[in-house]
Amino acid sequence: MSNNNFNTNTLRHLKWLYSGMLGFSASYFLVLLSGYVQLSESKMLTISTILFSIALPLFFILALFHILVEESNTSPEIVQALTETSIADKMTKTAFYSVFLAFVFLIGHYSEVAFFTFLTSSAIGFYFAAPTFRKLVEANKQEPNFNMNLISFSIDYVDTNGMNIQYHGHKY
Repeated sequence: MSNNNFNTNTLRHLKWLYSGMLGFSASYFLVLLSGYVQLSESKMLTISTILFSIALPLFFILALFHILVEESNTSPEIVQALTETSIADKMTKTAFYSVFLAFVFLIGHYSEVAFFTFLTSSAIGFYFAAPTFRKLVEANKQEPNFNMNLISFSIDYVDTNGMNIQYHGHKY
């Protein structure tokens, strides 16, 4: 087994993740059809719409890429090299940040109290989770055979005896 995060399960998970996020972003616009009048009256809804407009084509491109990769049986090593480029990283981060912020502003459209509550609880959650995330990153740096990809829920570990331990997503 190679020592990298990418394998066919990882690629399949990413395909479904990006397709799901694409559907989520597209559904926003279907719901917006019934509330189009509110768009001109709410700055938060306008910002949310712009952010979903950014996320929609990016998730489409990411989903399409992973569908084509899976259909063409491209090796995981080639896909990893393609996706570890600066532009791929920026595109992925922009898509996820856009949909996250779009959702935050959508909450703000319905209630300013909920908006500030969401921001506060998110900040507190990240504050307390940050030490754990740092430990995971450090463990990944110190153990060359341990690779973790949080987005695809894929963990591969090859111990020094050559025993493979693999976890590839939740079964339920």
